[in-house]
Amino acid sequence: MRDLKMEDMRLGPEFATKLDRIKDVARITDRTQRAELSRQYELKRTLSKGLGLRM
Repeated sequence: MRDLKMEDMRLGPEFATKLDRIKDVARITDRTQRAELSRQYELKRTLSKGLGLRM
């Protein structure tokens, strides 16, 4: 993604703006996906730990 800075200059300002928007959306999507994976992991861990105590 960092290499796209050089490409911005060749594409022109209107495409550079669109490219920045795409990068922002990709960053937000990645953070959201990582947060969801963390939430699922914690939920599974909590459930496994809870089941282990009952036995």
